[in-house]
Amino acid sequence: MKVSRSKTEYMCMNEREGSGTVRLQGEEVKKVQEFKYLRSTVQSNGECGKEVKKRVQAGWNGWRKVSGVLCDQKISARIKGKVYRTVVRPAMLYGLETVSLRKRQESELEVAELKMLRRRHSHPRSRGHVSSNLIYPPLLSQSQTMVVGGLWNCQSAVRKADFISALASHYSFDFLALTETWISPQNTTTPAALPSAYTFSRSPRESGSGGGTVLLLSRRWCSSPLPLSHLTISSFEFHAVSVTSPINLFIIVIYCPPGPLGDVLEEMDTLLSAPLSHPPQPPLYLPFLCSFLHSFISS
Repeated sequence: MKVSRSKTEYMCMNEREGSGTVRLQGEEVKKVQEFKYLRSTVQSNGECGKEVKKRVQAGWNGWRKVSGVLCDQKISARIKGKVYRTVVRPAMLYGLETVSLRKRQESELEVAELKMLRRRHSHPRSRGHVSSNLIYPPLLSQSQTMVVGGLWNCQSAVRKADFISALASHYSFDFLALTETWISPQNTTTPAALPSAYTFSRSPRESGSGGGTVLLLSRRWCSSPLPLSHLTISSFEFHAVSVTSPINLFIIVIYCPPGPLGDVLEEMDTLLSAPLSHPPQPPLYLPFLCSFLHSFISS
């Protein structure tokens, strides 16, 4: 085996002060702070920031190759999701399975993916503002109504009914959204133990134990469940209500359990795009996305 002196370089990990040099046939070998190994960038300080930025760029390159499909309004969200998971996501996550990411780098990956998914709703050649499903309500110039609400992943409302009552009373909530309530359809004791000043509205987990989402709404409010049962959503749980008095408002509480991401993003897009009949105001979404970023990285 022959070694080229001009092409040979070396790098030290966790280098101590006063370390020596490396020579090859009397000539000093060039020392570098980073190099590429199996298409991945390795840094001498153990960081992976440059590799993450390169992966994000690779993801965008993959997205541009299939943007004609991802931005085509005639193609279903399910097909777009399959194309995205096949072309774009593998390019972003290549080589990161064995890398210890910092929260800042995890955030960079999450932000990049969310930007790509939002751009599915814009024309592939558009260079201007990117449209999205987010709607900003207009500012009220004359009168405003203050709404006080809360969201809590209670992990068993069955055992914490007294605390939930005290919490809602202490903060004078107009509504309180609960996830992981563990209230089964046959359970009538726990709803009766919750504060009487609130109406009880829920969507229990369809199969298995645990889960379930609940909305406690002030009895001063007139509300009714939203008819969204026609949506085929299995990767997360949600419960939606329509409030007609004293304000007009849609409230949707969402719970995404831990585990592989699966079809969460595609089904979330389906929910966000659901045609709500005569919406009085932009819907108020209350997401509790448990281990959402961890699921994105691991999938």
